[in-house]
Amino acid sequence: MKRLALAALMGILGAWTPLTAQVNPMEVSVDGGFTLQMLDDQENSTYLTVPFQRFRVGAGITPQFSLEGMFRFNHESQGDFSGTLVSISPGLAYHFAGFDRESSRPYVGAFGSLTHVDSSSGAHSGGDTQFGFGGALGIKLPFARAGFVRLEGAYTHYLESDVFVSANEIGLSIGLGAVLN
Repeated sequence: MKRLALAALMGILGAWTPLTAQVNPMEVSVDGGFTLQMLDDQENSTYLTVPFQRFRVGAGITPQFSLEGMFRFNHESQGDFSGTLVSISPGLAYHFAGFDRESSRPYVGAFGSLTHVDSSSGAHSGGDTQFGFGGALGIKLPFARAGFVRLEGAYTHYLESDVFVSANEIGLSIGLGAVLN
């Protein structure tokens, strides 16, 4: 029974993948950006992260909709303090103009976020995972045959966890990307 279910799943994915690749190719991009983080009952923080704030991979599921995954890794070390952040954010984007390599493509998106932070400061150390959700509004501006520049504004809300208070982030980013096929 397990073999039959696995074979069926592989058959569906094998048939679906080439069809979606022909409708909307895969895209990869790297973003840099400015982030304002507002923590409940604490001071606000601002971050300027260039040239690399996050890495993205997107795959079209229709000419207007695409699935997009974002990955972010940051490490900071200063004196006795050391901190590492790893974040994975799956999302869904709606492209108003559909897929066209030669035209500007405005989009709106929604995403979830799973962020893990590990830190140590002198004798204190620890880590925790926070869940978040948010939305983005942006535009992809084409250059060359397969390249694009991405301009995006985003809002993310992080839920309170055992260690971290809830937080809101407003971000502005610019990225370079390429269409793979």
